[in-house]
Amino acid sequence: MPHGTVPATTSPVATDPTATIHTLCVDCGGGGIKTAIVNSLGEATSQPMRTAVVYPFTPQDLVTIVRKHIELLGNPNFQRITVGVPGVIRGGIVVFTPHYIRERGPHTRPDPQLARAWNGLDAEALFVREFGIPTLVVNDAEVAACAVIRGHGSELVLTLGTGLGCAFFVNGTLVPHIEMSHAPLHDTTFDEILGEHARALLSDDDWSARVYDAVMALWPVFRWDQVYIGGGNAVHITESVRAKLNVLHDEIFGPTANTVTFIDNSAGLMGGHAAWELLTPSQEIPSVS
Repeated sequence: MPHGTVPATTSPVATDPTATIHTLCVDCGGGGIKTAIVNSLGEATSQPMRTAVVYPFTPQDLVTIVRKHIELLGNPNFQRITVGVPGVIRGGIVVFTPHYIRERGPHTRPDPQLARAWNGLDAEALFVREFGIPTLVVNDAEVAACAVIRGHGSELVLTLGTGLGCAFFVNGTLVPHIEMSHAPLHDTTFDEILGEHARALLSDDDWSARVYDAVMALWPVFRWDQVYIGGGNAVHITESVRAKLNVLHDEIFGPTANTVTFIDNSAGLMGGHAAWELLTPSQEIPSVS
């Protein structure tokens, strides 16, 4: 197994033979690239894999990691690929991604050459060219949302990892992406306040207090019916802040708002199959010309 590549979990995989459409799901984070095969029932049929991101990190480095994961899984059968990438993604094109454009990783100075390689990249075309099957490239928080939303009312999904991910759905329809991570908060940004770089310097109590403040700041913007909080760092939110957020739903957010739901970090992979149904106009798998 290549250095830095490990199984992402040790949970058993599904073997349902009736789930015939399989999706290779790729979750791109600032610290690692994860992959898994997910079937029509939303179940993993392979052992999820993870490889740490080594900076500088190019689009071809991403392709190389995905290819290695496929080989390690024994070249399994799948009919399509979903790739979740942090940042602004429109029509499969990376308009802006915050981490990979930096030679030394998140929260360091952007590198002009890496910025040219990533920003403006037609990532869907790259994956179709490299792997020869239909590919959907979308924002990573939107993929996670596809694993958990119920399709009723307004639903906000927040993911806490290298930075803040955000996706908003109304009655199961995705609202055009707003990069809330770069919105101002306390004279800086949500990313700087909540991201891994800040969390590593704080106690869980202090960082959780920031999460609470961020949710309070977002409420007037979205006025959701349901909010989901996940991502790799959600485990660091203290029980006292979790309880405080739920009380706020009754006292401030109003009777129509449901309690906060904390979701598993696996949503970033497991939503990759449902993303084809929720984020594309047709449920048919398009042909590759």
